[in-house]
Amino acid sequence: MSTFQPTATSFRQGARTLPREYYTSDRILDEERESLFSRHWNCIGRASALQRPGDYVLGEAAGESIIVLRDRHGVVRAFFNVCRHRGTRLCEQPAGHFSETIQCPYHAWTYMTDGRLIGAPHMGEVEGFDKADYPLHAAAIAEWEGFLFVHVGDAPQPFADAWGPMIGRLERFNLAGLQVGHRVEYEVGLGEGQAHGMSADGSVIVRPSEGRESLAKSPTWRNEWTPSIPGTLRTAAASVSCASGDGASP
Repeated sequence: MSTFQPTATSFRQGARTLPREYYTSDRILDEERESLFSRHWNCIGRASALQRPGDYVLGEAAGESIIVLRDRHGVVRAFFNVCRHRGTRLCEQPAGHFSETIQCPYHAWTYMTDGRLIGAPHMGEVEGFDKADYPLHAAAIAEWEGFLFVHVGDAPQPFADAWGPMIGRLERFNLAGLQVGHRVEYEVGLGEGQAHGMSADGSVIVRPSEGRESLAKSPTWRNEWTPSIPGTLRTAAASVSCASGDGASP
């Protein structure tokens, strides 16, 4: 992002919207995941979701599941949601609270909320093993106007440089002070056997569907409203992948 260009000044006569393929093609999605999402900063949530030390949310960036948390010292951190031992997914719930540690459900490798490995059962028998060599893999994280951004690349451009034209531009709107008041998830048809869900905060959910389109209230509500919604709106949605572990024995 080198300069800020308002739509009113960047519009060109004869410009058209992108062809349908750009919203439906798996090939194009794979290319964008590699060339865009994995190399740039991605918005992953709001800092207000992490009120207390130990609070966490799960997000996705470039197809990777990311744990975003506030550690016991109040520092916001981001880690790949994968154990360093066998690559097991550490967290499944979309949000929650860690008391003091993060423990893998497979072999009980245990990490502090700052990512340090503090427990590795039976690894004391392995010659040369040092817990300090196996912290959780971290992702770069930055905050802008209350929004949290992560970068999954190895050498990310500093956020202040990448987003330089936007730093301070929207301060007058006090976006950092906004709080999530309500969350709604709904489904619209993708076509045969699929549904594309989008929550009110912009997150995307893909789930099975038997050719039905429905709009439902939050699962915490007592009643559900599921009217038929005609149409076959389809947009691209990134799938979640998990980085492999380092395969330390046993």
